[in-house]
Amino acid sequence: MSVILVQRQWTGVEYQSGPEGRRTTENWIVETDNPADDQIMAAQATGLPRRGQAHPSDAWLRCTGVELHERQGPTSFVFRVTWEVRYAQPSGHENPLERPPRLTSRSVITREPVDRDAAGRLYVNAAGEPFDPPVTREFADQLLTIERNQASFAGFAAAAFAKTICSHWLMTWPPGTQLMDEIAAEDVEEDGLVYARVSFSILRRLDGWRVPRLNHGFRYVAGISGGLVKYKQFVDADGQPLTKPRLLAANGTPLTAGADPVYLIFDDYPEKDWSALNLG
Repeated sequence: MSVILVQRQWTGVEYQSGPEGRRTTENWIVETDNPADDQIMAAQATGLPRRGQAHPSDAWLRCTGVELHERQGPTSFVFRVTWEVRYAQPSGHENPLERPPRLTSRSVITREPVDRDAAGRLYVNAAGEPFDPPVTREFADQLLTIERNQASFAGFAAAAFAKTICSHWLMTWPPGTQLMDEIAAEDVEEDGLVYARVSFSILRRLDGWRVPRLNHGFRYVAGISGGLVKYKQFVDADGQPLTKPRLLAANGTPLTAGADPVYLIFDDYPEKDWSALNLG
């Protein structure tokens, strides 16, 4: 047998949705090149759905049946394919969707640049310049993982909330201190029920996630003319461009000798309201 065509049809689709789950049936056509082929051979065609296979447009739907619907000609077969996902357990069984979330916590150690010591003093040398390379220290962040079962999982959530900062109080932690490191989900089948096991990985840092950057560069603000900022290049005594950046004041002018270095604060991650995730 040589299969000429395996194709999903857009006519005859039926769809049902309710509190116990979703079900859809649709027609798939298989065409071969040999009139001697029967429905058993046609059902083996590569590309025709198999039981347990995920739906091509909805990963939560699983194929639960493939039956011959009609034979349109000696080499043309129409199969009726059923896809289902259930939201609730049969009566008398534990419903995994009612299990409480599982929370785990551990420390995550990272080493990052810092601008001040434990007493709040700036890390500078005797001439008032920051060290190069910068001083680093270890941070012990808390990694909280929340794992829970859901009837389904909207994939957009991973894109919308991953690598964002919680903008409000959540689980006793203040705004700006919790970073959504990762959102992951897997499809689980248990006693005939298909559901999503979703995990939320949240990094917590009491100092927050705003990052200081040393204010230095190879040019400085030399003034304003006609409403436009004028810049000049730092040069050495011979008029040659510097090979190392110079410290700058907060307004972009050269930093006065002996003054503390200036650090600019940046938000590396956007803040977002996490209320839609219902984490607590």
